[in-house]
Amino acid sequence: MRILLKIHEKGILSIHQDSLGKAATTFRPSGAAAPSPNSLYPYWAGPLSDGVVVGIVAVSSATTYSVNFSDVPGLGQGTFNWTEFYSGRTGSGTSVSFNLGLHDMAVIKVVKPATV
Repeated sequence: MRILLKIHEKGILSIHQDSLGKAATTFRPSGAAAPSPNSLYPYWAGPLSDGVVVGIVAVSSATTYSVNFSDVPGLGQGTFNWTEFYSGRTGSGTSVSFNLGLHDMAVIKVVKPATV
């Protein structure tokens, strides 16, 4: 548990202290309902100096939330590496999915794979 806490702390701080200093805003994945001015929207993204941060918030129900990276502003097509900072999960691909309980959230840093 202590290792996951350290990953969480370092990851969240790295996003907060990113030198680009840009705020995340909502984005609408394919098939998702439009944002409503009267409620928190589940999908957020913002640029980082070395990638993009994606936030997913389980606003109204516990369910599986999925994001195709091609729907995220600033990413486009392709395969990306990702790290989720609360769970410590990592992976790569063109999309990501998380089972979230009501009011849980996922904070994912997405980057292009390193080329050799």
